[in-house]
Amino acid sequence: MAPVIKPEPGSSKARARTSKARAVESEEEQDTPDAGPSPSENPKARKRARVGPADAGEEHEQHRGDEEEDKKPLRNGVKFEKTSETDDAGYVVGSIVRIKCQAFVTYDSVEFRPGPALNMILGPNGTGKSTIACAIAIGLGFPAKVLGRASKLSEFCKKDSSKDTWIEIELKAPRGSRNLVIRRYLSRTDERSSFQINGSETTAKEVNERMSNLGVQIGNLCTFLPQDRVAAFSQMSSVELLRETEKAAGDDQLSDWHDLLVEEYANQKKLLSEVDRHGEVLKRKESKQAENEKEVRQFEERERVEQELVVISLLLQYAHYNDTYSQWGQVKENRNQAEGELAELIEQNRPFKDSQEALMSAVAEYGKLGEMAQTKKRKLEKKIKDSMGLVDKAAKTLVKTKEELDNLRADDRTRKSTIIRTEKDINKIERELEKPEETVDFSEIDAKLIEKRNEINEIKDRAAQADAPKEDFERQVHQCDREIALQDKKLKNLNNIKNQREEALRKYEPDTWKAVEWLRTTQHKFKGKVYEPPRLTLFIKHGHEQHANLIEEPIALHVFKNFLFEEREDYDYFMREVNDKVQANGTRIQANGQEIGKDYTRERYPAQFNKEQLAEMGFDAFTTDLLEGPEAVLTWLSKDLGYGSIPLQLTKRDVNYDASRKYQCRKWVTQEGSFTITHSRYGRKESQIEQRSLGTAKVLIGASDVSGVQEITARTADATSRRDEAVRSLAKINAKLADLDRQRHTLDEEKKALQGQKTKMEDKKKQRAKLVAKREVLVSQLKREKAKPTSEQKRAQLRGRMSEQIEKHLAAVSKHNMWTTKLVSSQVAAAGLAIRQMQVDNDLKAMNDSANAQDVALTEKRQEVDELKARVKELYRSAKAMHAAADRDLEAASEDIKLAVDEARQQGQIETEQLMTRHAEAEAKLNVTVAISPEIVKRYKEGKAEVERLRSTLEGSQASLATSTERLQAVHGVWLPALEELVERICTGFRAAFDNLGLLGEIRLAKDDDYAKWGIEILVSFRDNEPLKVLTAHRQSGGERALTTVMYLMSLAELAKAPFALVDEINQGMDQRVERNVHNALVRTTSKPDVGQYFLLTPKLLPDLQYHPTMKVLVINSGPWLPPTGQLSLAKIVKDRRRRIANRSL
Repeated sequence: MAPVIKPEPGSSKARARTSKARAVESEEEQDTPDAGPSPSENPKARKRARVGPADAGEEHEQHRGDEEEDKKPLRNGVKFEKTSETDDAGYVVGSIVRIKCQAFVTYDSVEFRPGPALNMILGPNGTGKSTIACAIAIGLGFPAKVLGRASKLSEFCKKDSSKDTWIEIELKAPRGSRNLVIRRYLSRTDERSSFQINGSETTAKEVNERMSNLGVQIGNLCTFLPQDRVAAFSQMSSVELLRETEKAAGDDQLSDWHDLLVEEYANQKKLLSEVDRHGEVLKRKESKQAENEKEVRQFEERERVEQELVVISLLLQYAHYNDTYSQWGQVKENRNQAEGELAELIEQNRPFKDSQEALMSAVAEYGKLGEMAQTKKRKLEKKIKDSMGLVDKAAKTLVKTKEELDNLRADDRTRKSTIIRTEKDINKIERELEKPEETVDFSEIDAKLIEKRNEINEIKDRAAQADAPKEDFERQVHQCDREIALQDKKLKNLNNIKNQREEALRKYEPDTWKAVEWLRTTQHKFKGKVYEPPRLTLFIKHGHEQHANLIEEPIALHVFKNFLFEEREDYDYFMREVNDKVQANGTRIQANGQEIGKDYTRERYPAQFNKEQLAEMGFDAFTTDLLEGPEAVLTWLSKDLGYGSIPLQLTKRDVNYDASRKYQCRKWVTQEGSFTITHSRYGRKESQIEQRSLGTAKVLIGASDVSGVQEITARTADATSRRDEAVRSLAKINAKLADLDRQRHTLDEEKKALQGQKTKMEDKKKQRAKLVAKREVLVSQLKREKAKPTSEQKRAQLRGRMSEQIEKHLAAVSKHNMWTTKLVSSQVAAAGLAIRQMQVDNDLKAMNDSANAQDVALTEKRQEVDELKARVKELYRSAKAMHAAADRDLEAASEDIKLAVDEARQQGQIETEQLMTRHAEAEAKLNVTVAISPEIVKRYKEGKAEVERLRSTLEGSQASLATSTERLQAVHGVWLPALEELVERICTGFRAAFDNLGLLGEIRLAKDDDYAKWGIEILVSFRDNEPLKVLTAHRQSGGERALTTVMYLMSLAELAKAPFALVDEINQGMDQRVERNVHNALVRTTSKPDVGQYFLLTPKLLPDLQYHPTMKVLVINSGPWLPPTGQLSLAKIVKDRRRRIANRSL
């Protein structure tokens, strides 16, 4: 049986851009160790691989990643220099002297010492050749992503080992210094790691700095090309290839110069844009300022007119004050003259005034006497009115008493009638009471009432019995409702899994997702069935979720992106509409599809092995047996992709290899990993088993959306059925309760009728007691009526009261007559007084009439004096207010206006009319001037300052642009010649290498105005009469790309600055002739004295390859058991083989 070796962890199939990971150097020193191999730590370790002086290995691994890693170069300012110093053995400073690993990927323990030149590491696929590349990268502190494999460090720990995982690498130090020994420990549980340099703890940063100083460039695909990054080299853009080449070879400052040119060109573009922008803004600002200047001039002219108008207005105020002051003086003189004339007229009329005053006194005296007479009259009239009220009141009282006397006869009749009626009612009640009392028997009706109560209670008991299970049924309905809600929630969770898958497809495979969206909107246009990618349609069967890694292991990730079509016409239509059409953004969608035809079922296309054969071999099922989804998709996986011939082992047990060979089973998957039987393409074509560890499922994770949905649907249906049954039972109970309620209601009505009959019987018994009570009331009423006084007694009382009232009435009438007589006497005296007053009034009127003629002139003069006095006061107040207002306005005015007003007043008084004319002219001029906003003037001033600032900014940008242009031209002058020389040297070697193979190849510098877009283009031609074409990831085949890659790397070998370089299995896809020529060319190139250390990892399938003494061939021996150290010597085996060949030839 072939040896079984634990595989390396799954690698990512991401198309990664190149990256520059930072490397480091050491300050510590160590003596160079001896060249002899160190013994393994455990010679009896199970399933280990040991590397001897002539071995190495790697395993073939399917790419499993579906995410792309961006690798951006990191600048650390270090200038790389090609190390030319070598020791006696030929090791360059920084080259690898020794590699040692423990529990790392496929190795339990390994230690070997590479040579200073070409190291050819050989071994079958899966033995651990690529693990050596992983150990170099990870051991020197670089991230796992530079390998293009697993991105987690923990995945590089050996799966079946409990030992600590570490890598130790010894690097050559300068003469006189200790070698640099770096050891890195990896954690199995997380992504942490730790470092040691020469046995002392250190940090990752320190290791990175040491690698950087030594020029180690593991992140550069031009110097370190792992197997999983070979495709990434041809996928590099020309720009990336140039930047990586600059770092790997040529002048030490090429990369820094290029960075400076890119930076300066971007800065120059920015400065050019700034100059254009500032110039344009300045031009617009100056134009705007020219327009605003006219308005500013108008504003200044209007401001001058307004100031002139204010000055004239102030002068007018003082002019009006002067005019008013002059008027006040003139009116004051007129008032004094009129007052003198008024005094003369008063003196002339004095005798008439004396007589008038005497008559006026007499009139006033008679007026007082008349008022006294009127007052006395009013008092007497009030007393007469009051006495008349007493007379009326006494008369009304007398009338009322007389009416009471007249009503006594009617009261007597009413009293007698009441007594007779009451005695009659009493007699009637006594006759009723004398009758014998009727006996009432309640026993019969009470018995009926008891019977009705019993019937009602019986119905209540029956209702309670019927209602007892109702709560249970209601609880059952609620439980079913909760169960249905829970299953709905689970169903939504399953749907969320589909949503999560759709979101992952949209994120990681945007082209495929766009095609899915397009298909969903145009499904009606297809004739046959179109299946969405398996990523969205396949789910693990319920109960097998724990086997997700096993089930997904054999399926390549690109399979999950395929669309399947029943009709060829539908396939062609899909490819035309999706892949061939250019999108709005100028790109194309890349979607995969395949026609499968109709009637695609596993029954029609069964798997390679039946159940009995699977069991005999030690397997349980196929991948498609554990998946749910469209039958056509599962059949496609089984038939077209061959997954129907890859069995799975779900329960761990031994595999029957004899049965596997018998049934020609070449691949299977167990919990330990996937196993593949391969046969050598040369020699005896012996078989061997390759093993790879299980990767982590990335697509088929989460519950099944088919069986899970079926189970949820079944549970929901069961809960719904139980709920419906409970609801029906509740309906029956409610119907029965309703019928019992109707019966109870009928019995309640009958009981109420019986209760009414009993109430009537009880009322008859209560009637006799009511009669007794009524008789007592009537007897008491009769007594009160008989006790009332007789009519004669009351009549005597009324007659006595009437006599008193008559006397009071007569007294009131006598008093009224007295006050009336006094009023008449007072009126006669008042009439005589009024006649005398009339005579005096007539005399005064005659005197006034005769004096009026003489008083006309006096009155007119007095009126004239009053008017002049008022005018004097008015003019004084007005003049004073005018002067105060003018002073106040002048004080509030600006200094310019004050000076103008003062100058005008000092030059002499200006006539008011002249000032008013000037004022009108100024107002007219102001009216024809357009009003300009002060904001415009403010903006004009601000704009003027802005123009100056912009002009200064523009001049600064122009100066910066000139400086940038000068600096760019200076750097360009040194960078371009050095770069062209480097490209020419690479092209010479590349062209020569292709010529040796009879092919055409050329390296060309792709130039552009933008230095960030400069690149190196690789042009190749692999066929006669075919022009040179640029190498791309799609135009050439995989073998052609691999050949081009290795030729380019060989062309760089003599120019490389890194202390070592590595190429892993670059010969994949090459035919034997090309592979042999490439190998021989690589040996010739790397064996030159000025070429540093080189690692070539290959399975070496060809015999008789070229050999050079400086080479060191390392062969990996792998198997479940290896002889102890020292018992296996490849050199002895080769020597014995040569001896036997020599003996046969004799």
